[in-house]
Amino acid sequence: MGSLSDFIRSASSDSMLPFLQQALTDVVMEVLGERQVPTRTDFRELRDVVNKMRSSVTATTTSVKKMEERLVAMEQRVAALEKKKPRKAPARKKGATAKKKA
Repeated sequence: MGSLSDFIRSASSDSMLPFLQQALTDVVMEVLGERQVPTRTDFRELRDVVNKMRSSVTATTTSVKKMEERLVAMEQRVAALEKKKPRKAPARKKGATAKKKA
């Protein structure tokens, strides 16, 4: 008797399926519309934006690294110049610079 009831249930559900399919599709589409679930196009657009941002961030990072290297080189040059002591001018004799009166 169980197989007869299963047969009747499956036949009735198969006959009701076309009517329920449209209603279910409408409900699913309404929920997707309300929640604004992204589509494939949305994902592609987002991927493109991220790729553009990634390339600009990479370029900026490269520029900052180059600037950092230049600053380090300049600091080393300044430190090297500060280490060198300036030469003192030779001491002048007092009589050498005085003008002779005639």
